[in-house]
Amino acid sequence: MQNINVCLSCDDNYSKYAGVVIASITANANNDDFINFYIFDGKISSENKEKILELKKKQIIVILNL
Repeated sequence: MQNINVCLSCDDNYSKYAGVVIASITANANNDDFINFYIFDGKISSENKEKILELKKKQIIVILNL
């Protein structure tokens, strides 16, 4: 089991790519890993924030608005 910290920074234009990064990391991580995503929000729209937060799973934490 590992605790994995990932920091991303994006604005609304690149938020979909942040979602791709989150989906890829979670798809390839071990089931017992804990993953923390820290996202520096450069004015991500509410709609895209919701899409990113929908990627959360049991052992995944997504923190927006740092």
